[in-house]
Amino acid sequence: KAEFEEQVSFKGHFDPSLAGQTVPRGEVCLRGSNVFAGYYKNDKDTAETLDDEGWLHTGDVGVWNADGSLSIVDRKKNIFKLAQGEYVSPEAVEIAIGTSKWALQVWVYGNSFENYPVVICTPDVEVMKQWAQQNGKAGTMADWVKDPEVKKMIFADIIASGKAAKLRSFELPKKIAFETTINEFGQGFTIDQDLLTPTLKLRRPQLLKKYQKVIDEMYAEIREEEAAAKKTEGAKV
Repeated sequence: KAEFEEQVSFKGHFDPSLAGQTVPRGEVCLRGSNVFAGYYKNDKDTAETLDDEGWLHTGDVGVWNADGSLSIVDRKKNIFKLAQGEYVSPEAVEIAIGTSKWALQVWVYGNSFENYPVVICTPDVEVMKQWAQQNGKAGTMADWVKDPEVKKMIFADIIASGKAAKLRSFELPKKIAFETTINEFGQGFTIDQDLLTPTLKLRRPQLLKKYQKVIDEMYAEIREEEAAAKKTEGAKV
């Protein structure tokens, strides 16, 4: 808990008046006569939702603001820990980098065996078409993002969006891959594929199942690049 409190923070401009203070945060729990008594004939789910003291555990991570209001900043189950110990809120990162004009959908992934998060992005097809027209590029969106320079351009803008939102260095994705098979709405992650909920929230376990191979390839590339960099440094010495 202490480690979680130290690492996980909500985003925003630094307020000097809060320096050295611990911002109360944690899972939002509810209790009262307005809270349900449990699931009908389902003791297992009831025990997972209500504790012995009658508190309903919502699964939301909240912070108390200076004015006494409560802000919901994440889902408890979505936060992951990187290999070096830092906690990352994927939803906060996705909100930040999703402001890039090139990105229609983004999914950020990381785990405790890797040092960096990675991202899979569905580019905004209308923005891509406009860019292609202005630059005399033929083909499809799949063709365009295969170009290393185009990939570099989009990824640089995504990282710049993350930095503008005050993401910390370990929260920024290290690699990017693209989903270019889209539906009539321009979505690469769709409800029909069971990658989105009816309210358009990401289904993270299903996304991982679909893109596991792509994720593995990105992390393999990172390790190869790091090994090559160490070899170059060793040769210089």
